Amino acid sequence: VGDAAANVMAGYETTLPMTLEKMIYHTRCVTRGAQRAMVICDMPFGSYQGDPLLALHSAVKVMKESGRKDLALVAADRRCPAACVFSVNSTQSVTAKVSKKHLKNGIARAVLINSGTANIFLPNGEWIAEKVCRVLAKHSSIEVNETLLASTGSVGGTLALEPFERGIPQLAKGLSHSEEGSLAAAQAIMTVDKEPKQAAFEFDIGAFP
Repeated sequence: VGDAAANVMAGYETTLPMTLEKMIYHTRCVTRGAQRAMVICDMPFGSYQGDPLLALHSAVKVMKESGRKDLALVAADRRCPAACVFSVNSTQSVTAKVSKKHLKNGIARAVLINSGTANIFLPNGEWIAEKVCRVLAKHSSIEVNETLLASTGSVGGTLALEPFERGIPQLAKGLSHSEEGSLAAAQAIMTVDKEPKQAAFEFDIGAFP
């Protein structure tokens, strides 16, 4: 979605009148119609030049307000045996650390994944990670220690609790065994992917009470 919308949609002679809010509006319109494509939004003049913090603030605003899916919940109907492979890097994300702690009993029921900003090197990262598990427990039958976390995106941004508090109840209520639900989860964890990626396998590994 380019700032040439100022010319094509609004009739201006240049793109200078295009504001960040107007770009978000046009991007939100395109996002509603482009269900299987990566949507890119131009940053208009004045929203990023000369100040890295301004650029970061503008980019986060676009990601939050343009209708982009950025939170996925994958859950089982009941508690399941679970195992994970974690990085052995000395620098690990908070989500990995919290997931390790929740997985000590080898049981899990859900994975909550956010995209856009990785939960690493954030001053409030651990508090956010623990809190979102409690928010999910409040709005579902999934207990705090049954939730694993993952986070993908840029490093050095910010994370706030409010978007999780808005999104988690909707995700918990909308859980379904459907192709649409699978696609929505795949779209929510896209970062630089041009299209959602999915793969599924089904097999029997014995009875589990």
